[in-house]
Formats: sequence, C-alpha cells, structure tokens
Amino acid sequence: MTVHFRRVADDNDDPIERGTYRRVREYWDEWFGPRGKSNPFWAELCCPGCGKVGMLGHHHTVAAGGVVSPSDVCPYPPCAFHAFISLDDWDRPCTPRRSKEP
Repeated sequence: MTVHFRRVADDNDDPIERGTYRRVREYWDEWFGPRGKSNPFWAELCCPGCGKVGMLGHHHTVAAGGVVSPSDVCPYPPCAFHAFISLDDWDRPCTPRRSKEP
C-alpha cells in the first residue's frame, strides 16, 4: 500500500503536519548549481509515524506524478515508519525562496 503525502502550501514554511511534505528541489538547485555540485535534496517530509521532519534526497528517485522509490524509512529511532510513498502535486515546481529580510 502506498502512503500519500500531501504538499504544504508554497509559503516556504516547514511541513509540521504528519504526512505532509514541502518540495525543496529548486531551492537546493540554486545553491548547489553554481558550486558545480548535484543537488542531493528533493523534499522535506513530516513523518506520519513520529511527526519529525526529515529530508528526501539522493538515495531516492521521484518519478513524474510523485512516486518515490525505493520505499521511505524514517531516520529517527524508535519510529518504525517504512512504506512506499507518493508525493501529491509533485510535478508543480516550488515557489522561489522567501527573502529573510524583515
């Protein structure tokens, strides 16, 4: 069974609801690209099991439509979340990074 993660609003805030994610691929492309490095980060996931936020990146691929492979494992013990996941609304790029100026 595939667990669907819902995309948070593109307001550049962290996903805090369990089972949600924030697409960060374009943010990190901007940082790594000029340095001649490949981007290892795709999304920030809020674990449906423990509620902690972790990164989804170079150990996974995200296909068109948001299907992630291989399965996702929460990196925070003792959480036991381990499932195949899909990122809803993945194909829409993220909004530009919000300025940190007041």
